[in-house]
Amino acid sequence: FTYIHIPKVLILPSRSTFICTCTSLCSLVHVHAATERAACQLRVTHSVIRVNQYVDLHCLKMSVVPSPHTLQRGLLPSPHYRLSQVRKQPEHHQCRAAVKQTLRVEIDKIPSQVLDSVEAESQPLPEVEVPAVSATIDLADISPTSSVDSVVDLHDYNEDSESETDEPSGSAEDVSDHGQEWAGETVMPPHEQEGLQADLAGMSLSDLCGSDRAYNVELSWLAFNWRVISLASAESTPLLERLQFIAIASRNLDEFFAKRVGGLMRQVAAGTTDLKGTGPEKWLPEQQLNMIAGEVSAMVAAQGRALHGEVLPALRSAGIRILTYSELSSTGAERLNKYFQRELELLLTPIKLDPAHPFPYLPSGSLNLAVTLEDPREQSGDPQFASNGHPLYAIVNIPPSFSRWYEVPPSAAQEGDSWQQAFMPVEQIIEHNLGQLFGGAIIKAVHVFRVTRNADLERHEEEADDLLDMVADELRERRFAPFVRLEVAGDMPGALALLLTEELKLDTAQNVLHVHGLLDMAHLSSLPVNKRKLEKGMVWPAWKPREHPRLVAPLRRKRLRKRRRWAGPAGGWAGTSIFRAIRSGDVLVQHPYHNFGSSTQRFVEEAAADPSVAAIKATLYRTNSDSPIITALLKAAEQGKQVTVVVELKARFDEARNVGYAQRLEDAGCNVAWGLLGSKTHCKLMLAVRREREAPHGLRTYVHVGTGNYNPSTAAVYTDLGLLSCRPAVCNDVVDIFKHLTGLHNQVAVGGYRTLLVAKEAMRGQFAALLEAEVAAARRGQLAAVCIKVNGLDDKTLTRKLYEAAAAGVRIDAIVRGICRLRAGVPGLSEGVRVVSVVGRFLEHHRIYAFLNCGAPRFFIGSADWMNRNLMKRVEVAVPIEDEALQRQLRDVLALCLYDGVDAWDMTPAGQYAKPAYRRAEAPLAVPLLGADESYLKRMQKLGETMGCQAALMKLTDAEGKRPLAQLPLPAAAT
Repeated sequence: FTYIHIPKVLILPSRSTFICTCTSLCSLVHVHAATERAACQLRVTHSVIRVNQYVDLHCLKMSVVPSPHTLQRGLLPSPHYRLSQVRKQPEHHQCRAAVKQTLRVEIDKIPSQVLDSVEAESQPLPEVEVPAVSATIDLADISPTSSVDSVVDLHDYNEDSESETDEPSGSAEDVSDHGQEWAGETVMPPHEQEGLQADLAGMSLSDLCGSDRAYNVELSWLAFNWRVISLASAESTPLLERLQFIAIASRNLDEFFAKRVGGLMRQVAAGTTDLKGTGPEKWLPEQQLNMIAGEVSAMVAAQGRALHGEVLPALRSAGIRILTYSELSSTGAERLNKYFQRELELLLTPIKLDPAHPFPYLPSGSLNLAVTLEDPREQSGDPQFASNGHPLYAIVNIPPSFSRWYEVPPSAAQEGDSWQQAFMPVEQIIEHNLGQLFGGAIIKAVHVFRVTRNADLERHEEEADDLLDMVADELRERRFAPFVRLEVAGDMPGALALLLTEELKLDTAQNVLHVHGLLDMAHLSSLPVNKRKLEKGMVWPAWKPREHPRLVAPLRRKRLRKRRRWAGPAGGWAGTSIFRAIRSGDVLVQHPYHNFGSSTQRFVEEAAADPSVAAIKATLYRTNSDSPIITALLKAAEQGKQVTVVVELKARFDEARNVGYAQRLEDAGCNVAWGLLGSKTHCKLMLAVRREREAPHGLRTYVHVGTGNYNPSTAAVYTDLGLLSCRPAVCNDVVDIFKHLTGLHNQVAVGGYRTLLVAKEAMRGQFAALLEAEVAAARRGQLAAVCIKVNGLDDKTLTRKLYEAAAAGVRIDAIVRGICRLRAGVPGLSEGVRVVSVVGRFLEHHRIYAFLNCGAPRFFIGSADWMNRNLMKRVEVAVPIEDEALQRQLRDVLALCLYDGVDAWDMTPAGQYAKPAYRRAEAPLAVPLLGADESYLKRMQKLGETMGCQAALMKLTDAEGKRPLAQLPLPAAAT
């Protein structure tokens, strides 16, 4: 044995053993080489090494087994421990109490020229200077059920890591291997995701578009959620809004497990492989579940650090607290106890876990208390009360109807303490009053846990006699669907966690998350903070959507701007008739910058109140409770108008609301269709037929084609576009779409649609044809470019077309908020491709498609993302924007996104995202800006880089009188 004082670099020969003597743990590290002539460099910079690590490093494997010292403490039962066993060992988290330091391990392969000159098996290798890739493992943040892969990959990029000599962990050459260096201050995910290949150079086009090594939809979705979490840690985000982003990220994970993980677990349970196909480059569902478990474990730990390490302490300094009982005075605690007795106790049902009491029903998303009890009557010797040495457990489910937060007045503070606003989680109130539910028993411990059920249930639409009944049955079935996730408090004993895991039929490694701190962080968005009492800068600056200038009578515009809201149809609209405004030319409204109520909502309300309107038709995918759109449609039906509504019953998580609306509309005399079998009706269309003397044949049709739902609530926080038009070509196409949705009309059989791009009939092929036209232009030596703005891009056909276009010299700019199959900036594959993701105050939701078209750009807006589900499994619509003034509006939006230096992220060649976006200088190459005036480019650049696209659009909407920034001609044809 050779004893080495650390820090010290030791070169280990193949199959050697390295013993690290630590301050609190002893561990045995084995380094195995796949070949006899391979070795590794291992540097330990602190005196603590974590047990139960198992990492694959190309040809190297490193595993750590527990030491005799650890075994003597009874923490681990076996000296031969595999990772699968570690994951199932609930008591292992006790080891962390003795481990408070951080281990940094730097591993890299020895250069081949050194190996050629030294016999690895016969003598130690000399020390050499090797570029090291470092990673930091914070032992306090590792959950007992996660593998080391869920915390860090030793080849990950870690921006917080520093070497012992304060030198960068990798050379410039190392970074350039992935295409180019990036200048982003933040990179998300903060590590290369397990399984994804960072360097795609040399990969075939088929593999680029189909291999899970290049793109996996689940990991890409989690990468987006990392970007959301980053806003919670960003000091530039207002303090209370950081709390909102933590809640949003938590809600996203809830939906991810209910839908995505639930679908994978259903495949595993059925014994299938992958419903999307298998192959050497496709991962099995079991593999994906393992990768997801590691990624989510790290993500939840990051959320907890952001909440408990940054946001809550900052809020505490501002006088806002989430309390614990220990912070209350005796009178304050008594106040909460009385609240429990008055409003909570009668609604709670404690369930003991024993053969006489089956495991209780737990709703999806519910919080629960697991109570460990002791019955004093055991000492009596009566066999009726004997526990046979087993602990007694009970479960108390917290009904979803309970308010999560109880506001505690400042008078409840202890002497010498004070706050402005404080809130107590309801689970703590119940926990400290459990004696009322378990009278006479001794409460040994209480631990919170939360469950999530599968929402991805199999549908058989073709076999259903009635789609409404099928959806209603599915809603009932979902209440009792299998569990997909168990979240437990970080201090829950292993035996109790294992009991819950077995009862819920879950896998410890894949489905159990140990959360240190607050569970169910999604409820942070409901924290009833009085914003009037907040310090300046703790929330976003107030924004009131502006009225669209075309929808306000010019002589009255100045006075109307001062009104707090528009008058409803009962009092008559204050501005010019919306139908008169549309007849004068197409109107493009953009939410939340333009008022939804005075534009889109006004369209249907004015149509319902106008006696000249004979018929109204609409599609509804999602809307809010007490929807004014539904109210207007009901009023129109009551007045004898012909009202037709296509309600999509299969909108995920909105099925119950849509079923209720559909039945109300039917009862009012509306013609209601449930959508199409096998497809979702996702397009956003409204149509009004109006009697007019000057119209051909006395009737004129008006339409609204949108990118977002007819929902006033989401219109305040989602960015969306809507076109109001009475162009005959557009209106006739919309009429034909409604004939298709309600009847047996097949427009393709009679010549196709005139103007609109419609899925699933032809949209994918039409977009492919537009891309091929750009390729043809590039091959003729003309400028060619494509710019799209969508929420997701994963359609293999269009992704392949984009790669082919890039190879032909077409400039590609893709503004993709979420999942993206396209990889940007890969040498030899996609140097001319830029992928931007904008994540900010508002949820980027509108879809814009722009093609240079030999210098006469074509613009479309629509409801479809470039995803297979949108293009082949949904009814989607995209409408061309032909008016030059409206095209300039779209150009402003795209330009500000491409110049955004505040909210935008650039995808790196390795597939991660860097912020601030480091390719902003390429913005003038994009479709909207080719040939634009230099002064316009400079102003767009200044606005985008200093304010971000969303704040800049608010400024433009307000300051420019609701008109586009510059009245510049469109780019001329270029050769």
